[in-house]
Amino acid sequence: MELRDLLVKIEEGVFAIPEVQRPFVWRNPQIVDLFNSIYQGFPIGSIIVWDAPKDVFTTYSDLFRPLSKDLEEKTANFRYIVIDDQQRLLSILLAKKGKIKVLDQYGKERSRSIQLFFNLDKNVFELIKSQEVRRDPLRYYSIVELLNLEKSITDILSEKGDMERSEWIFLHRLLERVRDNLIHYPVNIYYVPEGTLKYTVDGNEDNFLEIFEKISKMFVSLNMSGTRVKAPNFY
Repeated sequence: MELRDLLVKIEEGVFAIPEVQRPFVWRNPQIVDLFNSIYQGFPIGSIIVWDAPKDVFTTYSDLFRPLSKDLEEKTANFRYIVIDDQQRLLSILLAKKGKIKVLDQYGKERSRSIQLFFNLDKNVFELIKSQEVRRDPLRYYSIVELLNLEKSITDILSEKGDMERSEWIFLHRLLERVRDNLIHYPVNIYYVPEGTLKYTVDGNEDNFLEIFEKISKMFVSLNMSGTRVKAPNFY
């Protein structure tokens, strides 16, 4: 799945986070590293999910939360239970929006923001203060604009002021490449095999609490002592 398609799914609210998982803890420098890896085409690991039956979300709604508080009105769209890599999903959403509402480790709502810009001179993404961008607008380009496909590269450059046509052509081609590297980046979504988490209903009873416990164990195993379990271990 390309990053552009993943962004659509994230904003549709299809990803559900089990309440047993920790809140969003990544710091902004980690998000910078993530997007520099994406830009350079480096692997960033797999997002591990379970494509769960709709009944699970309607019956056990209190066991799940949306990725961000901004997506609370879209919980009816829940489809995938995120077993691992909530941090990357939220980082991608934060970069796209620039600011989101999340829960902290105490369960309180707070805002997270990031000023992430592409530095043309260094060919990397960096955390840049607004005043620095204003001083040298042709050097810095916001990832919020680069990931917003409703805004063309021409639109982005038109807001930078007058420039020579040769410079405009150069910048346009360069920013098209930057955008293409981002939105066409292949994100690996690993779907837990059906046999590993099989939802069954027998009369009025189901086995979801057993499945939820298994999901919790998977999350712990994936993150225990910094050792990540590989996909084949789920079979």
